[in-house]
Amino acid sequence: MCKSVCRSSQIDIFCYILVSFNILSFSSLYKIALLFKVRIILYPLKGEKWQYRKLHQAILNCNQTRPLPPLALHYRLYPWPIWPRRKQPANNKKEATLEEVSVRAARENPYKSERLASPKYTQPLRDVPQSVTVIPKEIIRLQNAQTLEEVLYNSPGITFNSGEGAGGVGDGINIRGLSASTYGGSDIFIDGVRDSAMRTRSEMFNIEQVDVVKGSSSAEWGGGLIGGGINMVTKRPHLENDRSVSVGAGTADYKRITADINQVLDEDNGIAFRLNAVRHESGINGRDWINRDRWGIAPSLSFGLGTPTRAILAYEHLDDDGNLDYGVPTWVSGKPSRFNALGGIGNVRIPGFTAPNGGRAELAPGVKWSDYYGFRNLDRDYTRSDRINFRVEHDFSDSLQLTNNFTWNKLHREYIVTTPEGGTLTYRRLLGVASQYENEAFANQTNAIWKFNTGAISHALVGGLEFARESMDKRGGTGVGLDNRATIGDGGVIAYPTGNHLTKLPYDVDYTWGASVETRADTVSYYLIDTIKFTPQWEMNLSYRHDKWKAHSKDTATRESGSSTEDLDSGRIAVIYKPEEHGSIYASYATAKQPRGLASVVNSTSAANLRDAAAPIKSETTEIGTKWDVFNERLALTAAIFNTEVKNPGSDLDLTTGASSVIDGKLRVRGLELGATGAVNDKLSVFAGYTHLNSELVDQRTGNATTGEGGTLTNAPKNSASVFATYEVLPSLSISYGIRYMDKRYIAPGRSGNENSNPELNHEVPSYVVHNLTARYVMNRNIDWQLNIINLFDKHYFRQYNGRGFGIPGEGLGAQLTMNYRF
Repeated sequence: MCKSVCRSSQIDIFCYILVSFNILSFSSLYKIALLFKVRIILYPLKGEKWQYRKLHQAILNCNQTRPLPPLALHYRLYPWPIWPRRKQPANNKKEATLEEVSVRAARENPYKSERLASPKYTQPLRDVPQSVTVIPKEIIRLQNAQTLEEVLYNSPGITFNSGEGAGGVGDGINIRGLSASTYGGSDIFIDGVRDSAMRTRSEMFNIEQVDVVKGSSSAEWGGGLIGGGINMVTKRPHLENDRSVSVGAGTADYKRITADINQVLDEDNGIAFRLNAVRHESGINGRDWINRDRWGIAPSLSFGLGTPTRAILAYEHLDDDGNLDYGVPTWVSGKPSRFNALGGIGNVRIPGFTAPNGGRAELAPGVKWSDYYGFRNLDRDYTRSDRINFRVEHDFSDSLQLTNNFTWNKLHREYIVTTPEGGTLTYRRLLGVASQYENEAFANQTNAIWKFNTGAISHALVGGLEFARESMDKRGGTGVGLDNRATIGDGGVIAYPTGNHLTKLPYDVDYTWGASVETRADTVSYYLIDTIKFTPQWEMNLSYRHDKWKAHSKDTATRESGSSTEDLDSGRIAVIYKPEEHGSIYASYATAKQPRGLASVVNSTSAANLRDAAAPIKSETTEIGTKWDVFNERLALTAAIFNTEVKNPGSDLDLTTGASSVIDGKLRVRGLELGATGAVNDKLSVFAGYTHLNSELVDQRTGNATTGEGGTLTNAPKNSASVFATYEVLPSLSISYGIRYMDKRYIAPGRSGNENSNPELNHEVPSYVVHNLTARYVMNRNIDWQLNIINLFDKHYFRQYNGRGFGIPGEGLGAQLTMNYRF
């Protein structure tokens, strides 16, 4: 029977040799697994239910015994945790013989993901009619990626705005050239729930994978997502005891320790506990005086795993203390890039200089890539965040499931920042001086997933309701020198003859906090997503969502208030043709809407801004693509062409003054995306992507007057690509190599928005290629070592650039050595 089990499931050559040629039986393999306390990887064939108990008994009934050959020892080094979604009823009747059970045993393929984490997506990735990138935990681990920005380097077509998004409010992310942050992070989700907290996502210790959806996606995720969105999936307990601790050290004072403990408390009732924790201290390779100091803890408890009713309660706390890096001053076309038309900076005039007319940005004369232009005894960025999540799932039957996902989070953040804006290298400008944020939000999502037939047509229908409330208080601060030598106000300029070499203020500064701007936003949503299968070859996806968005803002000092209400409708229609089971060709049309006042809510900039908010931003995305699983379904290949048009594209925001102006009109992004993820063969795995963008400002209007057209979108490179490949040199040694390419980008001077009406004034940020190397050595079943070489050839480049004239250098050459211990 053991031979037939292997043969009928068409498993790989490993099992075929060991079992079919009587080198080793399933019984021996199982006994070895028990002896060494490891797992055997077993997958059910498509269309068959998992019969865990029967399979277990079938293995025990294989009575042939052979010694274990050396080849089998390697196969247990990289287990993949799986468990039955529903516990099977116990079979109390003893059977002398059992029917043959067909299973599939396969090597781990950690680079290739099969599904998105959100329950709204009922189909495998190859049948999702949209460009999607799933960055799995193995990529995050091998790259030792610690921030969301580092993880997203694996998804070409994503760029990052400098200035922490706009005035220091958080991650500034663009997807396909279109903002996914709305000056704070409104298109970032955690476990499917919007996380618009204004912060830098600086820690991945509790993240299992990151899903990136591209193109208009409001129908599935809610208001916003004009160009796409990001969903971070947290770690959860499972029914297997796993315990690991990782300790790392490296250049730039890098010190890091993490723990990941999963303990089964009651297997019969599906109770498990998981604890993730981190302690991190470091600088940045190639940068002076930049520091990172954070710690976090994330316990979670599950009930009913493997049963029809499952629940998970999770908590996460992160304490992050450091300073902001606003980079170094730059020149454009041989002139200080910050100078205005008067030949000066603000009210400070520098004789003999005039404003540049655009051109290539480069390091200012006399400035080193490592130079620090803040004040290390003044600048600070401190964030404290707490998050609680409670999720319940119940299977009424194989065709009907109900889920409820409740999330509460609270954030406190305060920062003080200085920017390098001096023409003679003797000036510092304090941007916003100091800001303090208090953000609290809760959301509840309820989803019903129903699979049914109408005649010969099958449906996978998802219906859901969502309620969310977010409140934000923001207040600014003013610093006064204790010896009365200077008063540092908003946008104040300080001059010192020693220029860059002055990294500390020569006096202490005391801060007073002003009145707050209080903002609250409520959202009520409902949505339907139906995947319709007419035949094995033809499918259709229909999605619709309605969001009722209300916001109110009040200035506690002036008592000025504002409010805005929006009804947002969005949808998707897609047709999928499957010439074969493992491939699809699709055409999709999707719409998205974003309330114009959303930037005011997440940034709490002004009550008047919310009151005067104009019509919603609208986008339409048309996409034609194909997805194929090749090489025995081990490698996923994707290709897509797309066109996104945005109407009423948003507002221009000056990063220093915070002044904004509403811009109407239309912009367009056309492009191509290619992807390859998975295993090429038993030795080589790849995670690669390429994006080509062709952006254009079709029409730009302020009020009724045309102000410009024909320009390109800010921070939208024509070409970008990333490749990360791992080769197994020996069973215990693997080498990974990563290459990341970014084409030249154009940044509008003094702006952070997506539009520039005068492209001749753009600053050109040079292209770059960065190489990274990873070596991993498995010492034994408990210990492995990992060495990461960052920026292997010490390439100097601007990873972010600000239209105010300063660029943030990318991380320089560095090394990190990590020991992973499993017990």
